Amino acid sequence: MPRADDVELPSQIRVMGGMWDLEVDDEASDDHDSLGRTVGRHRLVELASWAEQPVTLIHELLHVAEIAGWEGEEELEEAQIHVLARGLTAILADNPELTAWIVAKLQPVPRRARAS
Repeated sequence: MPRADDVELPSQIRVMGGMWDLEVDDEASDDHDSLGRTVGRHRLVELASWAEQPVTLIHELLHVAEIAGWEGEEELEEAQIHVLARGLTAILADNPELTAWIVAKLQPVPRRARAS
């Protein structure tokens, strides 16, 4: 696996067919009230530069997945997202062989043809 210093956060990701911007905010306040935020109407995820980024990013990506794919009436609560993000981050970090296997088995979802 590549070292963390060798890998940069992409500026955009694709989630369920839609493109989302990822931004690291160097100006974010350090009051720890907001490590990151997801703005659905702008398809934007912002992370504070000082935040624990893997956990914070996974937390925000769970919000993105919820926005992009949720068809139910009830949203996940922030506490549920928090527990899922910390748990998933720990599983991936503590099991590099599993993480490598998952990445190797992933197949990108084909992009939909754009109507001309």
